[in-house]
Amino acid sequence: MPFIRIGIAILGVLILSLSISRLVYPYGVGAWEAFNWMPATHLLEGKNPYAFAFTPPYGMSPYGIVYYALIAVGVQIFGYQIWFGRILSVLAFVVCIWAVVRIVGKLAHGKEVVWFACLAGLAMFPAQIWISVMRSDLIAAAFAFSALALVFTFEEDEKISFWSVSATVLLSSAAFFTKQTYLLPTGIIFLRFLQLKKWREAVIFAVGLVFLVFGGMFLLNQTSSGGYVWQHFTHAQRLPYSLAQCADVFIEMLKNPTFFFSLVCLIIFAFQNRKFFNRLSRAEAIKIARSPKFLIFGYLLLSFVWSFFSAGRVGGAANYYIENSFLLAIAIGLIFEQFKRNALPNLALAMIFLLTVGGAFQIFRILRGEYFRWQSLSYYQEVFETVGKVVPPGSKCISIEAEMVVWNGCAFNFDDHEEYNGTWSPELIEIFEREIKAGRYAAVLWMDDKFTERFPNYRLIKMSQSLPERFFPIYLYVPEQPPMKSE
Repeated sequence: MPFIRIGIAILGVLILSLSISRLVYPYGVGAWEAFNWMPATHLLEGKNPYAFAFTPPYGMSPYGIVYYALIAVGVQIFGYQIWFGRILSVLAFVVCIWAVVRIVGKLAHGKEVVWFACLAGLAMFPAQIWISVMRSDLIAAAFAFSALALVFTFEEDEKISFWSVSATVLLSSAAFFTKQTYLLPTGIIFLRFLQLKKWREAVIFAVGLVFLVFGGMFLLNQTSSGGYVWQHFTHAQRLPYSLAQCADVFIEMLKNPTFFFSLVCLIIFAFQNRKFFNRLSRAEAIKIARSPKFLIFGYLLLSFVWSFFSAGRVGGAANYYIENSFLLAIAIGLIFEQFKRNALPNLALAMIFLLTVGGAFQIFRILRGEYFRWQSLSYYQEVFETVGKVVPPGSKCISIEAEMVVWNGCAFNFDDHEEYNGTWSPELIEIFEREIKAGRYAAVLWMDDKFTERFPNYRLIKMSQSLPERFFPIYLYVPEQPPMKSE
């Protein structure tokens, strides 16, 4: 127990340091924290954020409406800032750890196993890399795992209230409408109700979820003139997909010590239990199939497959393994209990040590990236101040960093710039090129120094400071002629 708590303390301090660094840093992280403010602003104006792909101010909204509503709350109360969304992701991370601990505490025995599950959750790389970033990933996971934590605490002989079932419906729907890749949890929750022989509750959950999800999708699509379905389904199918990309992301995940070690633990566990099902009677097999642990390991297997293939689309990265990583923490918590019960103390101790050291190593790597991030601050500050000097307030601008123009009083256009420049979106590219060639924007802040080759009617303003080292560069372009007014 003391070793586990020491590991938790070490990882907790490192994660807290990382979170504070990101919360305090004033500027965004390029595409990582893009497509947030414009959809939130549309909501505050009573408009559907999915209706502006083809109309000014031009913006794609890849996240769910619940996420944008949360960001809109921060914009309404505090104005345009980044820290509110980052705080939400930190709180979401805490909720996910709570859910992991709660589920393991229900399925296992002893406080030591619960503390170990907490350590495992803190050690998982996907959550570490995305904590304190203004994105939907961890927030969606928090909704989903809260619903899972609720349903896995129900007992077969317990009367489940209508309000408890309603809570699972609302949380599952919120997860989907935060990030629409969270589909597996809904199936697992339904199966758990069936395991408990709660037929009525299973029907209420399924009907309520279908009503909320499909009803919400219908309303969003109707009020966006078809923009919601076009963005999230029709257009999404065009995104480049590659099995090589799936493999590349998985290989990158294997390079993270805690992910690799957790897989080794799973393999050892599977090898030790390889003959388990051979000696089961039919009645025992049915009993195992109704076990919550069996459902967790089945969910974990499905999540591996889901994460692997989901990451094959353009932009796929470690964030597609966030759901899987928290499930992995639950699974190795249960494996830790078995190792302890089977008198394998050295193996259990090795799990504690490797999770602590591996998790700390991963966070130190991320913190090294934070060092370069802070080293870039003076460059970003110069870009921001230069925009304020050369661009009149109220002008229309384009920027890969929305805060650079919005905080200077400019109107932000073309949110999610990658969609308007991807080879998979010819109609969006046509809009972008038409608007830029017309010289309608007083400033364009771009990610490379080749913009003038594509659009010679803009010129680069060079900064006095060197470009950031190992961090996202940003280049300021202004039109050769004063910007034209929109027609």
